[in-house]
Amino acid sequence: MEAEQDEREEERAAYHKEYLASIKKKKKSSTASPVGSYIVDCDKIEDDWPDLAEDMTADIYHTDKPGVFAATFDFGVLEGMMLISSNVDSLRRYELGDDDEDEDEDEGEQDDNSLEDSEQDEVAHAATAVGSKRKSTSTGRPRGRPPKNPKVVAAAAAATTSGRPRGRPPKNPKLAVELATPTTRPRGRPPKNPKTVAVAASTASRPRGRPPKNSKTVAAAAAAAAASNSIRPRGRPAKKAKAATTTLKYAVLLKCSETGEGQIYPTAEKGTIEFDGPNYVSFTGTVGMPCVGASVVFTARKVADIAPTARATDSWENYSEAAYEHARVSRWR
Repeated sequence: MEAEQDEREEERAAYHKEYLASIKKKKKSSTASPVGSYIVDCDKIEDDWPDLAEDMTADIYHTDKPGVFAATFDFGVLEGMMLISSNVDSLRRYELGDDDEDEDEDEGEQDDNSLEDSEQDEVAHAATAVGSKRKSTSTGRPRGRPPKNPKVVAAAAAATTSGRPRGRPPKNPKLAVELATPTTRPRGRPPKNPKTVAVAASTASRPRGRPPKNSKTVAAAAAAAAASNSIRPRGRPAKKAKAATTTLKYAVLLKCSETGEGQIYPTAEKGTIEFDGPNYVSFTGTVGMPCVGASVVFTARKVADIAPTARATDSWENYSEAAYEHARVSRWR
């Protein structure tokens, strides 16, 4: 008995190895998907129904809903269908046959209406801003109580056009005239020594810090800085883009029938399957199976990338409440 089981396992393992060798030659891991044919192993079924567990299989194929797959399986004691998707909501909608196109259209209409409202708000805001700007620029004078001294008024107007910082105008007219005079001297308290003024003007364009005494050193430093700026990109270095992740874990809904008397179990059992890698060559599943257990673990190894064409009898509706009632009545006729 053990020798037969070992021979059977070697034969099944050879199918999987042959498939692995074929995908290495193709090198098409970027186009890999769950679709394909698998050989299945389940310790629970093999222990309780060894005579029915010799050739357990599963075939996964695409549906008309992107991101949702369907699978037919034969686990010896049970046969049926699974719906598979990485998105639980999409899986549930597909099971119920909901059409969400109307919802998308309603959302689109709401988006259009909200867009029109926002555009009207922007126009009203712009009109208000223009009106307030006209009011503020009609006088040309800062808001507040006007000064009484006309000379101070003239001095303050000249100071605002010369680039002097805003603030209360000085009371001394002479000082106002001096401030109104354009200057390239750095801001701050003016030095008393004329020589100091000249030195400050000459060093205004030099980098901050203690200036070097040697003029050649200054020229060399400037050339080195220009070269480094031309080679090294400005700003903080960009972060490396994260590699796209491949979905390996999927939600599962399972419906099935018992192979002995043909009893249908119309309640969908929930579970998950998780692939071992981005090539989708094998996975481990955990799902409730009627007559077997609440959380039954099984494994699958891919043997082909193309699943057999779904048969007309492979339909989710074949495991509905109506199908269950019809099968129940037919058994006792």
